[in-house]
Amino acid sequence: MNNIALEKKTILFLFPGPVYRPDLPDFQECFDGLSTWYDGLILTRTWEAQFEDISFLTFKFKALSKVPAGFFGRIKMMIFFMKEALGFNKLKKINVIVCYEPMFTGVIGALLKLFLHSPLIVEVNSEHYAGAIHAFYGRGIFQNLKALILMCLSNFSLFAADGIKVLTEKAKENLPDRFKNKEIFVFHGFVPTQYFNEGDKTEERYILFVGYPFYLKGVDILINAFKKISDKFPDVRLRLIGHQIEEDARKNFLKLEKIDFYPGLYYDQLKTHFLHCYCFVLPSRTEGMGRVLIEAMAAGKAVIGSKVGGIPDVIEDKRNGFLFEAGDENDLAQKLEELFLDPELARRMGREGLAILQSRFSSNKYFEYFCGMIEEVIKKQGLENGI
Repeated sequence: MNNIALEKKTILFLFPGPVYRPDLPDFQECFDGLSTWYDGLILTRTWEAQFEDISFLTFKFKALSKVPAGFFGRIKMMIFFMKEALGFNKLKKINVIVCYEPMFTGVIGALLKLFLHSPLIVEVNSEHYAGAIHAFYGRGIFQNLKALILMCLSNFSLFAADGIKVLTEKAKENLPDRFKNKEIFVFHGFVPTQYFNEGDKTEERYILFVGYPFYLKGVDILINAFKKISDKFPDVRLRLIGHQIEEDARKNFLKLEKIDFYPGLYYDQLKTHFLHCYCFVLPSRTEGMGRVLIEAMAAGKAVIGSKVGGIPDVIEDKRNGFLFEAGDENDLAQKLEELFLDPELARRMGREGLAILQSRFSSNKYFEYFCGMIEEVIKKQGLENGI
């Protein structure tokens, strides 16, 4: 990153939240790292008042802890974001606005751009933002209306954006043609990869899944695949971690033997599960990229994922893991069986995953890509303004 300008630029980050524990590595280490080159303000919401006003080296973190649900909560957040950003800009000029998604923070970012005269970067963290909206809200008159409104808001923020960040080349291809004249940046989200590579690694006989929601993440596919191999490997268990995973699973499956359920866990509680699992599976029906795959690779584990979205960008089939046909529980069962029949194969795939991680998905790689994006957007604005 020797080409990065020495003068620190100031960035405004907008996150929809809630950020549950900003003091944990998945959040704090990102901004501690970026403090080497930048300073600025992070605005979001949180569930704990103790995190309303804290700092990460050169970044100020400010959040709302009491936000009502629904429309009025969004209005309250919008007023908070606008007030804090404009107040901060009086003290120090904001050079770039970065928004985590296009539907809410992207819209606020587009409005702030008018006042701050700063370039705007909007992230699209799904395989296809239009498809993701419909997949989440489902089909029906009211669901389609809500999806249409969110689509219009997304289009507004992306039209206003000076740069668009996506996770994969496929996501870039899926952007509508009207946005392809924008500066588009393709790289992964931040993962504190060194954090998962530190600690006591074991090889316990359980398959790990971490995620939510149940259906979109394909948990039912994984459960059915596990049931197909369970008799062949009586010592193997399935460990499912995520919000409402147990409740949703029991609605769909009457008998669940050798399956362990855990509620959604804070980041520091997940580390042990990754370090001790035999392999990690992400059977999603739709997926932007799947940062959990990067976390599992950082822990040195073989990974299995469906051939959707950005998952094939992370898993090189038969090198650091297996890809299976999305929705095909028989194909997934076959891949699981192959991995458990050959422990050395699982270990080799784990080692290969670490090699891929260092070359493409490490924390340092993220900082390199991010800094390049910021400098490119600032440079382009300067050229357009004749500076």
